[in-house]
Amino acid sequence: MINIKIASSDDKVKWNEFVLSHPQGSYCHLYEWKNILKESYNLSSLYLMALDGNNITAVLPITQIKNIKLKKMGVSVAFNGYGGVLQLTKPENKSWEDLFSEFIFKNTKTTQLELRHLGNQYDSKEKVQEVSMILSIPENNEILWKSIGSKRRGQIRKAEKAGVHILENDDINGFYDVYARNVGRLGTPVHKKLFFQKIKEHFKERSLFLTANRENTTIGGMLIIDYQLTSANPFASTLQDYNKYCPNLLMYWHAIKRAQNNGFKFFDMGRSQMESGTFNFKKQWGSTPYIIQNHILSKDTENLNTNVMIYRSEAMQKLSAIWSRIPFTVQKIVGPHIRKYLP
Repeated sequence: MINIKIASSDDKVKWNEFVLSHPQGSYCHLYEWKNILKESYNLSSLYLMALDGNNITAVLPITQIKNIKLKKMGVSVAFNGYGGVLQLTKPENKSWEDLFSEFIFKNTKTTQLELRHLGNQYDSKEKVQEVSMILSIPENNEILWKSIGSKRRGQIRKAEKAGVHILENDDINGFYDVYARNVGRLGTPVHKKLFFQKIKEHFKERSLFLTANRENTTIGGMLIIDYQLTSANPFASTLQDYNKYCPNLLMYWHAIKRAQNNGFKFFDMGRSQMESGTFNFKKQWGSTPYIIQNHILSKDTENLNTNVMIYRSEAMQKLSAIWSRIPFTVQKIVGPHIRKYLP
């Protein structure tokens, strides 16, 4: 008989063993996020396990959050590109999504769920909003260097000649100063620094902060999280005034080379809106888009399927444009209080 239960800290090792052994498992599914989000934003989580006896047969990590309408919702997983259900077997009559959502709606005050699944490779015939750009890394250094194209090679050399260099120094302060300025300029409320500090604290050697530097100034930063055969880059930023020196190109090249040197087969460049500037930047490296499926389930409307959430609405896009014009000193103080509601 299958039994659904909420995982506790005692189940952490068992949970992570299941995730690490699952072919669709990702760093977004790891139990560490539950503690990171609790300690940085005081967000509660429901890490659901379906048990057949003592054996896990399916899991779903859910972050509980109030959206900007102050309605309680669940996201798998907040502030991550994807998450969703991992399963070994299929139930007879219903999907695991349905069974897990029924459990949540019955036992909590959550009214809506957003499940983000990393799907198949993008087919140009499909209409999608978001993808994760994943680069397959060749084993040979020479093949890798040639594969990025002459334009990228020229930009990397330009950065090096300009004195830009990359440090694997876990300088969270340097990373954060660049990140905060850049996302504010782009119209996104900034995360609190504690969020990144907790990522390092809980992921330890699985995580690494890179910085791009020139003349004793930090001009770029990147967070890397390593998982099985994939090295992932969920956050990266550079200062706009220094982009003429191509620090972003050198930083990405360093991260990809590091992944290759450490035996990783893939470099996950993170989530992008289709045909956006970040999408085109990542595509030029030869990365392949994989669909992020946003499946919405509502307590009030059965099997509601839509990609339109309040924080992706046209109104939010207008608010984003306004936010980008607010002074940075205000953004840095107010931003984390807003970011908590934008998972």
